[in-house]
Amino acid sequence: MDLPLYTTATKSELSDLGSANYRLFDCGIVLKQVLRQESLDFKELLMRLRNGEITLDDWKVLMKQTPAAVGNASTFQEALHLFPTAAAVAEYNVEKLRTNSQPVARIEAIHSGPRASRIPASDAGGLEPVIFLACKARVMLTANLWVQVGLVNGALGTVVSICYDGADQSPPSLPVAVTVKFDFYTGPTLADGTVPIVPLRRTWLSSTYPCSRLQLPLKLAWAVTIHKSQGMTLDKVVIDVGKKEFSAGLTFVACSRVRHVKDLLFNPPFAFQRVVHLASSRRHKERLNEDLRLEKLSNSLGSQTTLSVKSESCTDHRISEEAEEAETATNVPHIPIPSSGEAHDACCNGDCKNVSLMNHLFRSKEKRVSLMMLLSLALKLILTNSTITLSMKSGSVHNVKDLDCSTVDQMESHLVVLMSH
Repeated sequence: MDLPLYTTATKSELSDLGSANYRLFDCGIVLKQVLRQESLDFKELLMRLRNGEITLDDWKVLMKQTPAAVGNASTFQEALHLFPTAAAVAEYNVEKLRTNSQPVARIEAIHSGPRASRIPASDAGGLEPVIFLACKARVMLTANLWVQVGLVNGALGTVVSICYDGADQSPPSLPVAVTVKFDFYTGPTLADGTVPIVPLRRTWLSSTYPCSRLQLPLKLAWAVTIHKSQGMTLDKVVIDVGKKEFSAGLTFVACSRVRHVKDLLFNPPFAFQRVVHLASSRRHKERLNEDLRLEKLSNSLGSQTTLSVKSESCTDHRISEEAEEAETATNVPHIPIPSSGEAHDACCNGDCKNVSLMNHLFRSKEKRVSLMMLLSLALKLILTNSTITLSMKSGSVHNVKDLDCSTVDQMESHLVVLMSH
């Protein structure tokens, strides 16, 4: 259980040390202005939900946003789903993968060091030991590649192609790149509007032995945990808040991802008793006490400082979630070349002389430098105007419609991207 810094509960020695250091801060800034929600009624409802003061009328307003009550539930068909646990997220993503009607690639990371393949993603810079991908799959980026243009940890997109260097390469080997069309990316792209995402390498120490993992910084994201959704602003969202509030702020964080109450869909609906007793929980009381402490620290600055941010409202707060891995924020400038050079060499065939052509494409120095990084990772994809087609080796692809959760680990389809010049 990942507990908040302000809790008085006994945790690990390292966590207790972190809490002690957190208490040493002697000043604070309280954000006062909510920019995500536009309706005053919705803002006030969310504030009551956050403070454990939700009323029966508030609950009735939220329960108008259920599949049975919403007349246009079909508009939520492509919306992100939020679940309270990682297990529920995995189950939903597997089901969507099964009904996606596309061959599924099992992609295994390359490891070095003792037992490196057993290390969870939380200890490997967000890189999973095994991922499953398919064309048209919704995915999330798990690393900060180029923050300024939207390639950030948590960015959502859709897989367009899985690219291998030649017909003799196929899953479970790492592809040269996976091209993804991200929802809110503003940087340079391939001709079809996609961005090539290549394997990254993360290193760590296991006892005294160096270990590493080379893997694509992607994971399936038809659904994510409520914990992971913190910071997101969504056009529409489908929410399952679970049977109980096992972490303070869980329901509030889920409901505050959208701008309007009409953009929420609760599936399944939840009972009033699910939220009416929130104020009596120990964690909730601890958080309200911490709010008061931070308010005092803010006032001690000697001036009224009001800040507003678009990504998080003043009522947002970090929740701790059972069964969810700790999030690792890794800042990687632009789009790095894997340290081993495997993906870089496979893509460029050791010849990057054509990178100079980017000077004719972008005049801005910043854009030229960024595009050079892009080209060095996927030169063939950009400069050859190649036609990418997906072929399947006969007899090597399972019928994903017949798969169940227990057989997903056995899935191995041979996807080959053939590039015709």
